[in-house]
Amino acid sequence: MPETESNHDFFLSDCAREAGLTQRFWHQAYLMLIKDAEENTSMPAFEIYDIARIVRVPFGQGYLNVLVRCQPDPREYRIYRLTAFAAGTEHQPLDVNTAFQQLREGRAILGEAALMDRGRRC
Repeated sequence: MPETESNHDFFLSDCAREAGLTQRFWHQAYLMLIKDAEENTSMPAFEIYDIARIVRVPFGQGYLNVLVRCQPDPREYRIYRLTAFAAGTEHQPLDVNTAFQQLREGRAILGEAALMDRGRRC
């Protein structure tokens, strides 16, 4: 699992910046991922962070759903890709399958960020 010491470790897409999704927002989503993974799984410790998850992150006066997935393969360099969607009125985040379906259908996303494997940086 990449360790992030600050909220400046994320690479942001231009559309994320335009939507006002800051480094701090992505760092909060990442911390929520860690908490969710550790609380809601019975898998071995090394694998719990490799499963795609959705976290619901406060933003402005509401929330955004953030799909977090490990790419390209957990046995290689870890890259965590975070994709933000507008959240509906439901109190729980989307499920992962619904999020992937929306991506395939071309649903507009608000922005993306990536966290590279800190141990592999030059």
